[in-house]
Amino acid sequence: MGPRAVCWPVTSLLFSSLLLVALGTDSSTMSIESLDSTIRDRAFDLLSRGRTGVAYEVPLPSSLSGVRASVQRMRSGNLWSRGARLGSLHVPPRTTTVPFVRRLVVVHQDLGNRSSSFFNVPGYSLLAPVVGCLAYDASGGSTSNATRKLELRVLGDPISITFPRVTLPAGLNATIECARLGPHGSVVQLADAASDNACAATRTGHFTMVVPSSVASSAPDTARETTWRVWAVACGSGVVGLLLVGLVGMGIMRLTRNRKMEEMEQQAEEGEALGTTWAGRSKMPSAAMSRTKAVMEDGTTAP
Repeated sequence: MGPRAVCWPVTSLLFSSLLLVALGTDSSTMSIESLDSTIRDRAFDLLSRGRTGVAYEVPLPSSLSGVRASVQRMRSGNLWSRGARLGSLHVPPRTTTVPFVRRLVVVHQDLGNRSSSFFNVPGYSLLAPVVGCLAYDASGGSTSNATRKLELRVLGDPISITFPRVTLPAGLNATIECARLGPHGSVVQLADAASDNACAATRTGHFTMVVPSSVASSAPDTARETTWRVWAVACGSGVVGLLLVGLVGMGIMRLTRNRKMEEMEQQAEEGEALGTTWAGRSKMPSAAMSRTKAVMEDGTTAP
């Protein structure tokens, strides 16, 4: 308890700072449908001044800080022959749209650290950001067509979605699964991961990597225990260091005081040095100054 009590003010300050940051960056109550619509509208507005076959980064409002999106308009023939690559999303060749259109727009979303704000997946814990792969009709170039979602049908290799490095918490032994999420955060499809940080998909949607919440909660919190041990050792070392510094300071003060006392005693002895005289065969101290002679009542001085 001693080290923990000493470190409590620092821990409280850090916790308060993190809490303020979390509250300041908390997402609004925007639904995933509203998010998709906002990104889609800004993507089509950007493409109205862009070129077909070129990928663009979609500018998003400050309320969606942390979310990234990219868009590319292409012909269906090019999608079939070449595929498409946007960020962490790779649509392979031999992919077509349902229903078929001459031109389409592929939108890539990366919700980053805002993933849990839009997707609260019951029964599962997110291990990676949520990535969206959406397609829209762009054959007419009108705003009405922009609201028409398309489905992608792969006839060869599946769509590949690559995530940042995914690691399990220390002490957790579980199988990482790929999940396709519904509009309300529910898991609508689970599949084995294609690799340690990649998922394979055969249609559009929002994807991430998950583990069951029950498994994650039952795992020993080794990281937290290790952190506490580090804090305990650090604080204990600090307390011991302060005690040592205090003891050394007290020792120096006592040594200085004793030395001053010795000097004062030595000066006193030297200032009152007595003479010596012999009484028989004995050597005795005697005052160097002569004693004041007594005066008799009649005014005569004693011999």
